[in-house]
Amino acid sequence: MGFTLLYLISVNRGHLFGFVWLLLATACFIRPASADDNVPDSLTSIEQDLDQNNSRVSKETTSDFSKRALAAANFALATQLENNSQFSDALDKYYLVTQADSGYIPAYTHIAVIYIKQEKYQQAATFLTEKETSFPDSAEIKSILAYLAYKQGNREQAVSYTLKSLQLNPELVSNYSLLARCYLDQNQSAEIAPLMAKSLAVNSPKSSYYSRLGDFWTQILYQINPLTDKEIATQTLPFYEKAAALSPGNTQLAFRLGQLQFELEDYPKALGYYEQTYQKSPRTLGLRERMSICYLTLKKTDQAIGVLESLLEDYPERKNLYPMIAELYGHDGQWDKAVNYYRLYVQLSNPDAQDFVNLANAQIQARHPNDALDTLTQAEKVYPDIPNLQLFQALVLRNLERWKDALAIFQNLEQQNGKLIDSNFYFDYAVTYEKSGDEAKAVELFRKCLNLNPNNHQALNYLGYMWASKGENLDEAEQMIAKALTLDPDSSAYLDSMAWVYYQKKQYDKALEFQQKAIVGMPDDPEVLEHLADIYYKLGNSEKAIEAWSKASLKAKDPESLKAKIQSAREQLQASLQP
Repeated sequence: MGFTLLYLISVNRGHLFGFVWLLLATACFIRPASADDNVPDSLTSIEQDLDQNNSRVSKETTSDFSKRALAAANFALATQLENNSQFSDALDKYYLVTQADSGYIPAYTHIAVIYIKQEKYQQAATFLTEKETSFPDSAEIKSILAYLAYKQGNREQAVSYTLKSLQLNPELVSNYSLLARCYLDQNQSAEIAPLMAKSLAVNSPKSSYYSRLGDFWTQILYQINPLTDKEIATQTLPFYEKAAALSPGNTQLAFRLGQLQFELEDYPKALGYYEQTYQKSPRTLGLRERMSICYLTLKKTDQAIGVLESLLEDYPERKNLYPMIAELYGHDGQWDKAVNYYRLYVQLSNPDAQDFVNLANAQIQARHPNDALDTLTQAEKVYPDIPNLQLFQALVLRNLERWKDALAIFQNLEQQNGKLIDSNFYFDYAVTYEKSGDEAKAVELFRKCLNLNPNNHQALNYLGYMWASKGENLDEAEQMIAKALTLDPDSSAYLDSMAWVYYQKKQYDKALEFQQKAIVGMPDDPEVLEHLADIYYKLGNSEKAIEAWSKASLKAKDPESLKAKIQSAREQLQASLQP
């Protein structure tokens, strides 16, 4: 079976939607952490823990209400000053808190943290050691003492304080952070997995506890092991699932879970989380790009297009969305819409040669070859030194059956552009001569094509089928098509070609064997159906021949010749049934 479809040049795609995936992969995707992220200093975790626990009540029951109110006011002001890095003023206010309410532990911990920020480590240690005596059950004080021991190089003491703190309050993320650092410093990365399991087993009512741990362990895993995103997602997913269970309406967690399921390639689950996020926060960065990939993977092209079009409506400056949407429309067979988006991209952006090629190809597929020719003429004016544009012009002219003009371009390129001359060039050149009716010249060029690349299976099949269709050089045609099938054994077109070789050799049983394989991959192709019917007819099975010819006639460009075959077969069938 010969190839007659125009194919794109200069487009190298590794898989379906390669262009779309490449763009989406750079479209502001966010994940909890990356291999380039640094694990935050444990002091950051300590401060976050303090934020989570500032509401813990004073153990000093003798404080009256007015003193507590004064302490609360000063504490709020101190916190604001600390956040603005006004440490001296913040310290004054925190000390006022301790005077008003001597049992309010958060004031002491914040004083210690400010000393640490000012790199007054010894002062912080002395202060906290004294407070530990007064508050032996404070997990926060022991956690900060562990951090100070770590900063001063005393790993053993740091681990000791951390373990004591964990016993008092297993929900302090800073403790897991510091233990992980100690293990990594001592090349004990095997201890990380049990520590992760221990942190996950904590029965906390706080969603933030699990989500913070999820972020932290993600960063740690990227640092210590050459794990894939999928492997890391597998290990951190349970933390975010627990967090989401405690905060089911949290869109940030829903999006994070969508990302993790996306990494795990569970696209239905990922899409569910993304759609949940979209309902409440449709402009979440990177959300709709990933939603579109999920829709594509689940073969929901219309939904993918709808999401990207909504994204373009919100962000019209994102011109890269035009070719993405155009490609999706093209894959869905809506070529006129694809043309519109490709044309808009060419008009609104700074197009390169490939953008013109994409537009021209869409115009060809939409059956507007003259428009495609105009597009390529425009492209050649902008990029006069790109020979591939001229080659594509020749293919469009061939599509328009302007053989002379097409061949003139091929001849000019062959003489002037050595870099372009390869096996594929001669394949297109040969096909153009064959279409023009000069089969002798076509054979010569097919030979050149195969000399440059003996494994060009398109050329092997095309030349073999060209001979088989005329009943010429059948042995060589059989060898060529057999080699093409070795290189691409599942090609229905090549199977059809081999069936026709055997048909011409009058080996109808063999022909039927190959044709039945061909029809599996191309069940509605009129040429394949016609061949199947012709073979059945030769084998004396007129009923099946009539059935296949009838089906082919519904798709054929010229059904009259098939109707004549059907009529003849029916007459013969009726004659055979008469007594």
